[in-house]
Amino acid sequence: METNQQKETQSYFDAFAKDWKQKAQGEKLHKVNVISQRNGYVLEVIRSRSENIKTLDVGCGTGELVHDIARMGIHAVGVDFANEMIKEADEVAKKENLSTAEFHTGSIFEFPIADESLDVISANGFIEYISHEQLNTFMANSYKQLRKNGSLVFGTRNRLFNIVSMNQYTLDEIDSNNLDRLTRESVKVATISSPSELLDVETVDLEPATRKHTNTGGIEVTTRFQFTPAQLVKMLHAHGYTVKELCPVHIHGVSPVFAADHKEAHFNISNLLTDITNKEKHNRYKVIPYASSFMVHAVK
Repeated sequence: METNQQKETQSYFDAFAKDWKQKAQGEKLHKVNVISQRNGYVLEVIRSRSENIKTLDVGCGTGELVHDIARMGIHAVGVDFANEMIKEADEVAKKENLSTAEFHTGSIFEFPIADESLDVISANGFIEYISHEQLNTFMANSYKQLRKNGSLVFGTRNRLFNIVSMNQYTLDEIDSNNLDRLTRESVKVATISSPSELLDVETVDLEPATRKHTNTGGIEVTTRFQFTPAQLVKMLHAHGYTVKELCPVHIHGVSPVFAADHKEAHFNISNLLTDITNKEKHNRYKVIPYASSFMVHAVK
């Protein structure tokens, strides 16, 4: 059954498909290209693997990631329930004659996928728009669909960032008495060498289904769930995965309210920090508390 959250999501992405494509292609002046950062990490994972025959991108949007994977000669499938997004994706694939790219409109929960048929499943900008029950179903289904040693790679909004965002999100965590546990987890994340070290961390509760979020990034969807690294590591572990790595996305050197007033400064600072952590991957965990989102790489 489609929830109100998902109706809002589909309506938004159908209406703003072309705008989303501009974001993905970095055409927004002094706008940190979060889509490119997330896609770049998925490509990094793919390049690190010994075999990539077939991949699936869930919530593929206008298809930039699928196009990039197809250009590598890999069979890449994209699924999104926003029809206008798929139209944009298909146009590029046809224009470039990307024969190994294919796109489908629909829900991933209804899309037929054979067991152990995929090497990589990616999902960027997806889990914040589904219920916690659906997230568990997605993790379980993906585990069955991946081949042995297959990779599940996805992005998430970072709840730890609420500590330093200095806005309504911070106040909400204070009012809910969550600040202590979030801070302790942040300290742990900044000092780990492996995500498995988060399995014994005491986490805050998952956000309730009725949670309403302050609009961020101009995305007009009332509920966009946030997660902490430890929450997801524990959930994935329960489904049989080993979390191999976490990677920060959209690192902030300043608060969002300052960034809004000084877009160029924030753009330069954020990209500098991203460049450093891409070169010094051992430093990625240290900046996750300051990133508004992060990537997870789990292996079957």
